[in-house]
Amino acid sequence: MRAIALGLMLPLLTSLAASGHNSHRAWIETTREGEQLLAVPTIEAAHDAALRYELVSSKVGDANLASTRQAGSVVLKGGQTRSLTRLRLSIGRHDQYSLTLRLYEDGKLVAEDLVTYP
Repeated sequence: MRAIALGLMLPLLTSLAASGHNSHRAWIETTREGEQLLAVPTIEAAHDAALRYELVSSKVGDANLASTRQAGSVVLKGGQTRSLTRLRLSIGRHDQYSLTLRLYEDGKLVAEDLVTYP
């Protein structure tokens, strides 16, 4: 009976591992609020882990170029989700933003998200 159950579960477990359900996740949620863009970088740990993150924003406007960089470390339990910061960016008529969130474990890149606006 156990062999049959294992035989039925093995393809499912293999499929879940291949689809990235066993990986850390990183994403950036953005919302426009009037003349500002609110960006909230968020991470989720697949297992207990000490992680390092890097958030970079770049803006190209009419006659200027600007960028910011923020980095830090966080310890999460498996399945735990955490918003890292709330970043408010002023938006001009011709401004274009690029936001990149990178997540590292033991010096290795394990998750990444890139958002552009507009």
